[in-house]
Amino acid sequence: MFGIPFGIAALSGVWRISGDHWAALVADALAAVSALLTLALVVPWLIELLRHERVLAQDLRDPVVGPFVPVAAITPMLLSAALQERSDILARTLVAAFAFLTLVGGLFVVIAWLATSLPLSSYHPGFYLPTAGGALLTAQCVAAFDWLYLARTLFFIGVAAWLILGVVTSLRLTRTPLPPSLRPVVVIELAAPALASNTYLVVFNHYDQYAVALTATTAIMALVQVAIIPYFRGSSFGVAFWSAAFSISTTAALAVRWIDHEEPTRPALWVALALTLATGVVVLLTFATVSAVRAGRFFPVAPRSAPSD
Repeated sequence: MFGIPFGIAALSGVWRISGDHWAALVADALAAVSALLTLALVVPWLIELLRHERVLAQDLRDPVVGPFVPVAAITPMLLSAALQERSDILARTLVAAFAFLTLVGGLFVVIAWLATSLPLSSYHPGFYLPTAGGALLTAQCVAAFDWLYLARTLFFIGVAAWLILGVVTSLRLTRTPLPPSLRPVVVIELAAPALASNTYLVVFNHYDQYAVALTATTAIMALVQVAIIPYFRGSSFGVAFWSAAFSISTTAALAVRWIDHEEPTRPALWVALALTLATGVVVLLTFATVSAVRAGRFFPVAPRSAPSD
């Protein structure tokens, strides 16, 4: 569920970098929605942990839940970075705090995986989130405050994590198919190169051959996603589909940055198309979620244990 406000925060970022005043208002509204949803989801989870109704170590070890635990810190980190225009000191403090939680959370998730010796069949593209995703998004946030040495270090850590996990998840997907409920997370394969591309442009501000290579990789993965649309149709709608919100939003952000740099003919039209695509995905997911919740088909049902003799 943490992926829902995460995707909305990413969409807020796309609107914010488009540069227009009215777009900033939309970005603020989306950020407010993301913040409220984050509180509504994270606070009950923290209360359950404090009451020992659930165990953090078990959440971290879970191959489905674990990768999304650090998202509870990543989302407020993204929202805090947007506060820089209003209060630089507050933004710096919050970003530093949530960046620490993001990196530590990602580290503990990796430790939990290693300690339990997860089999290859347990890996999936969602594993990018606490590793490559956490490092790269933290790099973008700290770069906004000119903490460039840390940002560059995190960029290379994030890219290394992406490449390593790319091999592992590719082997897993070719050898063992994902269950239908997890198939939508394959869209995160698009988010990984798009996020690396965005981070390179933010941290290094170079539109060079490396930026072109990363962007070309993103374009290839986008074509792959289009080609496997029938694969996603095998899944009933559920929370995993919200993986598309961040994936499409970060790809749209990359498009906006290149449009701003290249200044093609009628750039406002191209930016509008990128915003429309990202916003349309989130709007569709929202309507589908409301419909599925009303029908009682959105939340996964835990399997019942077999009765004892």
